[in-house]
Amino acid sequence: MRAAVFAAVLSLVCFASANAAPIEAYGQLPTLSQVSLSPDGSKFAYVVEDKAGKLVIVQSSNGGAPLGGIKADAAKIRDIRWIDEGHLIVVSSQTSRAIDIMGPRQEYFEAVVYDIEKNRQSNLMSLAGNGRAMNVVVDYPRVRIVDGKPVVFSQGIYFPESKGRIGVYAIDPQYFTSRLVVGAFANATDYLIDGNGRLVAEEDYGDRRARWTLRLKVGSDWKDIAAQDIGADTPSIMGFSNDGSAIIVRTYEKGDTVVRAYSVSDGSEVPADKMDDGTGDPVLDRLSGRIVGFRHLRHNVEYEFVNPNEQAAWKKILALFPHEQVELVSASDDRKVIVVQVTGVRHGYGYFLVHTDTDTSSFLGPAYNGITYADMGEVEPLLYAASDGRQLDAYLTLPPHRDPKSLPLIVFPHGGPAARDEPGFDWWAQAMASLGYAVLQPQFRGSEGYGWDLLSAGFGQWGHKMQTDLSDGVRALARTGIIDPKRVCIVGGSYGGYAALAGAAIDTGVYRCAVSVAGVSDMREMMQWKEDRSRDENLLDRYWLRYTGATSKDDPALDVISPIKHIDKITIPVLLIHGKDDTVVPFAQSEDMVDAMRKAGKNVSFVQLDGEDHWLSRSATRQAMLKATADFLKANNPP
Repeated sequence: MRAAVFAAVLSLVCFASANAAPIEAYGQLPTLSQVSLSPDGSKFAYVVEDKAGKLVIVQSSNGGAPLGGIKADAAKIRDIRWIDEGHLIVVSSQTSRAIDIMGPRQEYFEAVVYDIEKNRQSNLMSLAGNGRAMNVVVDYPRVRIVDGKPVVFSQGIYFPESKGRIGVYAIDPQYFTSRLVVGAFANATDYLIDGNGRLVAEEDYGDRRARWTLRLKVGSDWKDIAAQDIGADTPSIMGFSNDGSAIIVRTYEKGDTVVRAYSVSDGSEVPADKMDDGTGDPVLDRLSGRIVGFRHLRHNVEYEFVNPNEQAAWKKILALFPHEQVELVSASDDRKVIVVQVTGVRHGYGYFLVHTDTDTSSFLGPAYNGITYADMGEVEPLLYAASDGRQLDAYLTLPPHRDPKSLPLIVFPHGGPAARDEPGFDWWAQAMASLGYAVLQPQFRGSEGYGWDLLSAGFGQWGHKMQTDLSDGVRALARTGIIDPKRVCIVGGSYGGYAALAGAAIDTGVYRCAVSVAGVSDMREMMQWKEDRSRDENLLDRYWLRYTGATSKDDPALDVISPIKHIDKITIPVLLIHGKDDTVVPFAQSEDMVDAMRKAGKNVSFVQLDGEDHWLSRSATRQAMLKATADFLKANNPP
């Protein structure tokens, strides 16, 4: 079956070389995704989606017929990870309201254990708690070896005294046994478990006190070893040090990113590894939670491993794919068999299996059926100055097969706003570039990943300099002659959707049209909605107040930066698109904006995505969003 699947994929790729990829090709979920190697590297699992449906397939690394699989048409699959050579965990989510529990609709995550030999599925949390725990997981399950056999440690919700709490369950998926390891603290948010399955530390955060605490397990007791009053930046446990002797924590202190290490034996602070500069993401060993390296995101993705032999092996992998971007996707436990994602001029965008012992690679398949390198726009890093002189990074995607002069432009701000764009293949940006547009992705002030200075420069600048950073990028590009400043539109999702509406209503005169996907239109109503859901002042409230500069949800400053309060200033066509199942930005934010614009006689269109969440997790609705966006852009800013 595998050979047939990828033969069909490759035949379509060859066809697409002579026929440009249609917009629907970019809107489909990846044809091949979630590739995960088994512990010894002899097998791998992956998700494949095509017109026939969605499947989780288990395959030998040497090829041949599939070893097993799960039909997963309706599932929103978020993760695949192995327990041992015969069992894997598939994590999916759905938008719903929990049965018999009061509360809003939200995204619930579920984990299924798949026994490959028996071709049998079992809900992971149904094996835990004997009915006392919900069939949901709070975090991705972790595997440890205890007494020589794999045990799954999973955070779930259980109900002591009829109150929901997060607890850690140890589950033996082969013999269907489980035990509640810990559920001591009402505000527990995370736990750290060592390679022997011993609970070492617990992370606690309570909104009411706004205080973060790290506790060490000493015998049967808990010892507080670190604590911090929180503004809007919660410290996070990264993992164990490479030798397992310390707990590594990243935090913000006095505006700086600080990495601290605490001894697992007595909780005392010890020197932290100098390899971590505070901005990289840790690469963890699957069975121990120890940090084996770091993923650094600069203009390109770079990896740095603790073990010199592993660093040398990674350099050899890079040499197999010169002048292309290489991402680590999955590895065997000894890290001698590795799956990488490659994007570049020779291979387009796809997956390779690499054996580091022999420095050989084999092609697993393209990430997107029907999209080749010839269909992909070139992505270039860009540096420009905002109007106040601040230097800002950006990515510019140029439309394929077009002279980069006087191009129409789409400004495409990211969500968050404390997020950032990454180099490589961006399906949404590439889709717009395929239509003939240059696409600008500014890393405006308030973006993360560039240090505290840029992040904190966004505080109080929501709707102000965070917005003009975008239009400053347009003006900088116009001076190069690459784009035509009279043919610019703005498109974005989530915070980017807000920025699109603000480009129409607040920072006016720059754009010919705007497309907002799941964007915020009324800041006061948005904060009220969040308060109604949480009841208490919480971290998210403080996050919003930090960026908006408001003192409360009733601050008139929120109206100044709310597009719905400036309908009279809108003179350009606006398209709003929103998923009905959005649990991050309520559907009413778009619905109310559309109603207000229609009452004012403004040029507005609206597309409702039934059954879609905030992240555009389904192919059909993602394609509907792209088609509506493409039609709107062609009508109002012809490429």
